[in-house]
Amino acid sequence: MRIEPQLARWEIRGYDPYGGDAAFATFDIAWTNEGEAACDGEVEVNTQGLPFGLRPATGPSGRWTTLPYSLTDEYSAANLTPVAGRSQARPGGVSLALQPGARLMRRYRFEVDVDQLSQDGLFEQTVQFAFRSTDNRITVDKLVVLALNVQPSAVMGLRGAFIRTDGGGRIELGELTEGGTNLPLQVWVKSTGGYRVAVSSRNKGRLVLAEDSSWWVPYRLSLNSRPINLGIGGHVESRKGTGMNEDAYDLQLQVGETARRRAGLYSDLIELTVAPI
Repeated sequence: MRIEPQLARWEIRGYDPYGGDAAFATFDIAWTNEGEAACDGEVEVNTQGLPFGLRPATGPSGRWTTLPYSLTDEYSAANLTPVAGRSQARPGGVSLALQPGARLMRRYRFEVDVDQLSQDGLFEQTVQFAFRSTDNRITVDKLVVLALNVQPSAVMGLRGAFIRTDGGGRIELGELTEGGTNLPLQVWVKSTGGYRVAVSSRNKGRLVLAEDSSWWVPYRLSLNSRPINLGIGGHVESRKGTGMNEDAYDLQLQVGETARRRAGLYSDLIELTVAPI
């Protein structure tokens, strides 16, 4: 019997924990009977005596950084997950039956449970795929590396007193009066580590009259009481540590002088973007 994995490394690449997708991929193994007698038995997967679960390729490995996963034969639906260090035998004990010279291709689904994901980076476990014959002998085996590569990622949003629009939000300031607006607004950020939130203003910190851009009202913006220079654009930056986290920033608006301004609708477009660092 010969075992030929299509790849020696089964890696789910570029996984975005905020993308809403399941972390899975499929991989193929070819099984070939090179002998002169029929080969009947089952596929077995084991962790070579190590605890079950994907672990960080670098750094400490602890309870919250171990990721469970599943391995499934897509043809037979056999569960090959080595939860107890070795996959459990199927009732009947035969999942592969090959006549002399026969070659069989099987596809396996590798899926990672990311509910306990606590950081970005590379998570791995090396397992052994083996063929156990009906007389309980391992006749062939091959090592395969199972891996999940979690990319650095960050997402953001707005909550509080705003109206949702396509891809953004509209903040109604009402009748403009000089001073703070006192609107309950927060910018929230979820990230796998450090991040930077950049803030820019189309009108450079001015609320401009829709009908005539020569009329405007100055205003200031702060995040958690940190002033943002809207004239040139500004940013806030988180700590650069690792680990999944969520932060919230109070968004404060301070309207400048409104006296002797023409009546009408004044507005500005603020753009906030987030990127991992």
